[in-house]
This record gives sequence, structure tokens and C-alpha cells, in this order.
Amino acid sequence: MFNENMIKLLTSGFWFIVLVLLWNAFLANKLPEPFNTDLFDKSIPNYVLYSETIFRILVFFLPILIKVGLKKDINKIGLVVYIMGVIIYFISWLLLIYFPNSSWSTSLIGFMAPAYTPIVWLIGLALLGENLFINSDYKPWLYIVLSVFFIIIHSYHTYLAYNNYYR
Repeated sequence: MFNENMIKLLTSGFWFIVLVLLWNAFLANKLPEPFNTDLFDKSIPNYVLYSETIFRILVFFLPILIKVGLKKDINKIGLVVYIMGVIIYFISWLLLIYFPNSSWSTSLIGFMAPAYTPIVWLIGLALLGENLFINSDYKPWLYIVLSVFFIIIHSYHTYLAYNNYYR
């Protein structure tokens, strides 16, 4: 019924990314004015924009190669961390959407929350991985390191956007 490629697709870590991508696609236009693409990217150095894009591509598309599962205790911990991370991430968005003028949403830490909170669900995803669909060992720490670099650059971009808008 299922061929090998279909099983690979169904057990891929990419499905954990799809949930977040759908959230972002449907709600990005509901974020407050400072997150408007034109304002958010205004005066951001190209080296920040380009490096952020490169790391975003790596972090969001490498999970296609990661087979996820729940065979080991670390995988089960990964699922809990992923779920908690997604909840925290979604709450960070909802606070900005429903309370855009609150002291939280206009503070640096609140404004930046959607940029730094993904590290939790990204670590969870890394821990969910069992192996790769290519002939190479899976090392969760490699995906975590790439995710950390992405979050640092993404957070820096958000920090610069905050300063451009609120200062």
C-alpha cells in the first residue's frame, strides 16, 4: 500500500515545521504595524537579511531529511518539548495580535518573543529525530546548532526592527 518514499514522507520531521508555517502564513497579516514587512525590514543590513534567509532555509527544510519517531526516551522528551515550544510560540503571537499596545507587546522582550521562542520547539524537533533518510548518522546537536544560529540572527533582525520603530 505504501512505498518507501511515501513512508519517508509521512515520518519526516517536515510535518512539524508545516504546522508553524501554516500558523505564520495565516496570521502574519494580523501582527501589529511594526511587523509589516516594509517596516520590519527597513534599514536592516543586507548581511543580516541574507544570513537569516540562509539559516531559515536550512532550519526549515532539513527536517525533510529527518525521520522522527517515539522509540527512545529522548524522542518522547522531544515531543513534549516541541508541544510546549509551539504553545509558547503561539502565545507570543497571540499577545501581539490581541494586545498590540500593551506594555508587554511594546517592550523589547515582548516584541521579540516570536523571534526567540522558536528555539524551544526547534530543540524539541531535533530530539524527535531518530535518523536521517540519507546515508549519514543523525546528530540532534547539529540541528540544534543550526537552529541557535538562526534564532540569534532572527532575534537580531527583530531587535533592529524594534529599535527602528520604537526609538
